[in-house]
Amino acid sequence: MLRKYDNRLHFSDLKHIEVSPLNYKDKLESPSGDTRSYLIGRAAHRLWLLEEEPVIWVGRRDLRNEEYSAAVAQHGEKLLNKEEAALVYGMVKGLLHNPQSIRIKEQCNEFEKQVLFERNGIPCSMRLDMRGPRILAELKTSQAKDMHPKRFQWLAKKIYHYTEQLAWYAMGDNMAETSAVTVSEIPYAPRSWPESWIIAVESTRPHDVVCHRVSPLQLDQANDNVERWLETLASCMSVNTWPGRAWEPVEFDAEIEIEQTED
Repeated sequence: MLRKYDNRLHFSDLKHIEVSPLNYKDKLESPSGDTRSYLIGRAAHRLWLLEEEPVIWVGRRDLRNEEYSAAVAQHGEKLLNKEEAALVYGMVKGLLHNPQSIRIKEQCNEFEKQVLFERNGIPCSMRLDMRGPRILAELKTSQAKDMHPKRFQWLAKKIYHYTEQLAWYAMGDNMAETSAVTVSEIPYAPRSWPESWIIAVESTRPHDVVCHRVSPLQLDQANDNVERWLETLASCMSVNTWPGRAWEPVEFDAEIEIEQTED
């Protein structure tokens, strides 16, 4: 079971296998809609990586207004109000004032690159934020409460699976270039990875920026998780069965404390 519009596997779908195959299937059948934070984040990506300016709409957003309706038809999600645009420009300003994010971007020569490849017999698709000859980087917007480096890294590994996403991108990028179809055929898998970064930018003022380098060991471990997810997906697709977290009964562990008193 893959996305209907392109019949390909996307990482944003695959990661839900970690919860359960049932969760993966539900996310495909009922995808969540865009939120304001997603739109602002994508606009920040386009402005910093592609130098595409947002289009600012001043006034009420009302599709019954012919002028606004025409602007939406022409510009789509690039259309922001003044407050949203201010956040986008603030994030990009923060990125342009951080020496490490500037260094990472300068080493990259491709941005927002669409890549099609095949992994474990499954057609896949991805979009790389930033890519250079031996470097990959992902730009992530983050709420202020999550910007502390330790908290961000915990969320990146346990909740959002950013490390698995980087491993997926590195593998897919090399598969597309070498026409490899199995992990054993990939030149830098699994112990020689490109320099890999996650750039976190605070979505509200003061738009702090923290650059996180992902180690080769972390990418090895993340890639093992991706392989496990792919095996689970292939197994479910072969029989068209999508179990939840546990289809067998789960017993409570009983720990009985007995107090003995002596008269």
